[in-house]
Formats: sequence, C-alpha cells, structure tokens
Amino acid sequence: MRKGAPLAPANDPTGASGSGVGERQTRARCLQEEVREPDVRRVSIAVLVQEQEVLRVRAAHVVHLADAHLEPRTKYPALAGTRAGQFPNASDFSRGGKESTAIWRSMIGFDYLRSPFNVGQLPRFLRNQPVTRSLLTDQWFFTFQFFNEYWSNVSNQLGQDFSLTNRHEHWNPMLTWIMTGFFLHEKMRPTLAFAYETDTSFPVLWLQVQYFLSPHLQLRVGEVNYMGSAHAENFLFLNKYSDRDTTYLRFTYFFL
Repeated sequence: MRKGAPLAPANDPTGASGSGVGERQTRARCLQEEVREPDVRRVSIAVLVQEQEVLRVRAAHVVHLADAHLEPRTKYPALAGTRAGQFPNASDFSRGGKESTAIWRSMIGFDYLRSPFNVGQLPRFLRNQPVTRSLLTDQWFFTFQFFNEYWSNVSNQLGQDFSLTNRHEHWNPMLTWIMTGFFLHEKMRPTLAFAYETDTSFPVLWLQVQYFLSPHLQLRVGEVNYMGSAHAENFLFLNKYSDRDTTYLRFTYFFL
C-alpha cells in the first residue's frame, strides 16, 4: 500500500470509495439547496403579497377617514370645527331635525369718543384742507362688541339655516368693531366696520361714505367684503354672501 493513501472500507475492494462518498454527499447537498430555493422564493412572494395587502388596507383606511370629513352635499372638507363628520342619521329624519335646547345670548363692549388731533397739532397744509382738517380734528366714535350665543344642547342639532351639514357649537362668539362720526359740518359721515365670526374664522369688512347733498338728498358709496369661505356654514348665514362682495352707489331722497 502506498504511504499516505486513504484506507478503503472492508466492503470496497477498489479502495476508492472514500472519494465517491464525498462526491455523492456534495451532490445531495446541492440538490437539497436547489429544492429549498423555490420554497424561499415562494415564502418571499407570500410576504410581499401580505405587505401589499396591508398597504391597501391602510390606504383604504386613510381614504375612509378623508371621506368622513367631507360634507356629503358639497364634497368639500368641513370647515365648521368639531361639527365635521356629524352628518344626518336616521334619528334626524325621524324627528324632522327637531331638538330642544336652551340658548343664552350675551354681549360685552365699550364705546370711545374723541378727536385724533387738535387743530394746533396739524401742519399748515393740512389745516387748509377742509376734508382732512375735519377728519383729523372732529370727534370719532369708536365701539367694540363681543357677542356670544350659547347652546346647552348641540348633539345632532341642526343650525339655524336648517342645513344638514351645519351643526351648532356650544359657544358661538362674534367680534365687531366700528368707527364713525359726522364731519364737514355734519354733511359727511364715513363708516369703517369689521366683524369676525370665530367658529368658522369668517371675517367681514364694511366701508362706506355717506354725504348729504342737501337736507333731502343723500348719497352713499360703499363696499362690503365677505372674506370667508362659502362652505364655512355658520349661525349668522355669512357664508350665504361670501360670493357677493358688493360695491354700491345709492341715492336717497327724503320727502319729509
């Protein structure tokens, strides 16, 4: 026997069975790995399919949540605060939308009367202009009010405009500010007014100049801007006029 040659098993007369067994074991391992690879691919595909299903479910849930905050009548997002999503149900129709509630209305405000400047504080070129002199030295009337309307019951309560997508809040505050006065020997009366409905963040601006052409004839020029959204339904119906920013010229004749 050659020195260093591997010993053959007793049942292998050729003495070469050692290398044959190794080759057969290697082939068997390769076959097992080839068989396992399709299983691994199947498992990976199944995991990907499950992940896609989870993503579809999440996307559907997000779409459902988004649709839940759309007003069914206009398909716009509701802008009325926590009233979003309180849409009519079977009980609304069975009761004709009628509910009972107690309502408290309150107001607090202040008035202020003064002239911005004295005649001696004005530069000479302003003193010589009748309009600017009167506006800066005659008295202005300033007034501010904070209104509030409290509803004790707002559960599924329709708003005053009977819109099914308008639901009342417990607190319904409103802020107003006005400045006006009589100038040019009480012939001219300018008015600047601003209002703000807080539930739907709805501002309103009113500008007007009233001029008495004679004791019986009056001229008014003004502008009213409803600067909120038409879809911001509120208890003052301001959204009904949001597309009607109005500039007007009006003559009034008094017979008496």
